[in-house]
Amino acid sequence: MSGAFLIVAWHPEDHEARETAARIEASVMRTPNIAIMRTAGLMIAAQGARVERPSPSHFMIGDLFSGSDQAPAPNPGQTDHRGFRDYCSRLLSTHWGSYIILRHNPHAHHFLSVFAEPIGSRECIHWRHGGVTMLGCDAEPWLGQFPPLQLDLDLEEIAHIIHYPSQAAETAPLSGITPLESGGITYFTRSGHETQRLWTPRDHCVEGDRSDDPAALAQIVDKSIAAWSSGLRRPIMELSGGLDSAIVAASLHRAGLNGIDAFTFFSDSLAGDERRFSRAVAEKLGFVPHEIAFKTAAMDPHLIDSAAIGIRPGIGSTTFFHDRPLANIGSARQADALFTGRGGDALFFQHPTPLVAQHIGPGGKRLTLEHVEALARWCQTSVWRVAMATFLPAMFRSVASGSQSRFCRYARPSRPSTWAGSLDGLSAGKRMQIEAIAGDRNAFGPSCCAQAMRVIHPLLSQPIVEYVLGQSLMTLTQGRRDRAMARAAFADRLPPSLIDRRGKGALSYFFGQTLARSTALLRERLLEGALAETGLVDRASLEQALDPANLIQSSCYGEIIRLLIVERWMRGWKEQRAQPRVQAGPLAQDAPSETR
Repeated sequence: MSGAFLIVAWHPEDHEARETAARIEASVMRTPNIAIMRTAGLMIAAQGARVERPSPSHFMIGDLFSGSDQAPAPNPGQTDHRGFRDYCSRLLSTHWGSYIILRHNPHAHHFLSVFAEPIGSRECIHWRHGGVTMLGCDAEPWLGQFPPLQLDLDLEEIAHIIHYPSQAAETAPLSGITPLESGGITYFTRSGHETQRLWTPRDHCVEGDRSDDPAALAQIVDKSIAAWSSGLRRPIMELSGGLDSAIVAASLHRAGLNGIDAFTFFSDSLAGDERRFSRAVAEKLGFVPHEIAFKTAAMDPHLIDSAAIGIRPGIGSTTFFHDRPLANIGSARQADALFTGRGGDALFFQHPTPLVAQHIGPGGKRLTLEHVEALARWCQTSVWRVAMATFLPAMFRSVASGSQSRFCRYARPSRPSTWAGSLDGLSAGKRMQIEAIAGDRNAFGPSCCAQAMRVIHPLLSQPIVEYVLGQSLMTLTQGRRDRAMARAAFADRLPPSLIDRRGKGALSYFFGQTLARSTALLRERLLEGALAETGLVDRASLEQALDPANLIQSSCYGEIIRLLIVERWMRGWKEQRAQPRVQAGPLAQDAPSETR
């Protein structure tokens, strides 16, 4: 995969670790188009990923963008772990991107310190093997040869994914494999590791600290997308017909990327056909539209079996309907990046809820009675319910969300989002927004598209996330409709039919018809597969749901598809573990620092 990296760190005087590191390097060197940077006790291998060395003990992997006026990145100061923390804090205030920063001192107690950027767009996981610490964005190629001591499926974590799919990005369903915490420094010692968070969403929920002018939002989105698009040769984009992908398209156009191939998938139902909107956007911006029909038919087993695996199921990042076809299109066109509009619903606040009324705007003003009426119309609820949320917030309780799956036999309690961190003191609506953003980070998970090209979700950029966190929900919605501020920000650059549109497209009819035609395949995979074998699913409840008549009429399509993704992932790892391990021969000795 382009942009992949592997970090191997060990104590130079540990003989076993040195031999293990030599075997790993021998294996890595057989990988095509690989660049290796090596120093005493450390090896960094990159395949298409940018690697820089701002000081003898500091390394940066990935893309780093200036937050304003192209300011240069700060230089590392003191080389101890406190100096590294100060360096990362200064970097956070001036730069952003998709990167990790590491400090290495093989003789220090904290011999390796790694900071992962706040949003989590660059996956980084770590594990131990043979006395060495290994980190990478994609462990799959290396775990067959260099696994942790007890690599296995963690059924409790898998059950948590089934019950709470929005937290998939924060789970560790493979024992011995641990993801780095985004926005935190992980300090590694020879006996373990600990993490210190430097960035949390709550730090940026300071209302009135940023301009609430829609033009300011447009400027931040434009700058962020211009940064992502710099240096790309042939990007393509997924233009769904919705507002968020249209905003990305408008900013790509502003950045000078004209004539981009834009792909729209549609079904044969009115709700699933948004071509009239995507065509209007493509025509206004000069993009080249391509329309691909979802055909209602039984699911193709090959599309399931060829789905990407990764270190966790690709919930939120892959589908069995358009992921592989879009990846094939990107490969055929030699595209180097795919842009999407993921994240906009949470960031710009799409969800209609009276909780908006609890969230005061700049100056401490609450909604007026006129706004209460408008909010009630948007939420399709009574004025009295909105008024209660507005004037008696302590008496208002929102309907609980995130109920557990009826198909999973393992009961799992909910747990707070580790990315969200402490939300004490925030309004219920702002907490809802932060938790939704945390869930949208699932988009960075494994997919066929990500294997074929770089997948960029530019709305989930640190400057945009920080900006919207500093806006009240009243400002974002104007107390009357979804994503009102974002609509105003791009009203002069997108078709009125899209800006004025109410509602969203839906593929419920397509999913229901497709799953109803696939009951034989669903029963084979879900009632006789790894989920059933490990006792994770309630076969009786699932068998009843898989009746064709129930599938057409019920609303469990999303849950069934997520179970299929988990099933495919579990099967894939079981197959990999069953393969014989290939050992690489050791190199002769440690070599000096070099790049290959």
